[in-house]
Amino acid sequence: MQNFKTLKEQVINWSIEKGINNTVTQFSKVSEELNEINDELSVKGDYNFDKLFDAIGDTAVTLIILNYQEGRVSMFSDMKVLDIKDPLVAFRQIFVAIAMNDNRVFYMLNDLAEHFNTTLEYCLELAYNVISK
Repeated sequence: MQNFKTLKEQVINWSIEKGINNTVTQFSKVSEELNEINDELSVKGDYNFDKLFDAIGDTAVTLIILNYQEGRVSMFSDMKVLDIKDPLVAFRQIFVAIAMNDNRVFYMLNDLAEHFNTTLEYCLELAYNVISK
């Protein structure tokens, strides 16, 4: 599995190659992907993990591109930010972080992924492998 930095660079290069450069459209894409996470978490206990991991990865892709377009740095490490007892509550915290331009959003996405025994890198790599085909 690739690390976050490598995947981030690949996503940015892919977005440049595809001519993705409209921040309004990109923010709309972030919103669409957040709705997919919300849809998957709303079925409490009966999660479709393939769809959930894809939605987390797609959200990371859209945020990396949006941050790049706006000249912000997408940061990530193994720092814990969320203590997840209820994934839907954690998702709402992620949503607020995005709305507030909080750079910890990638940490939060990883915390959500780890709650379901995976990582942000795994989800991001899944998403990148789909878009790069």
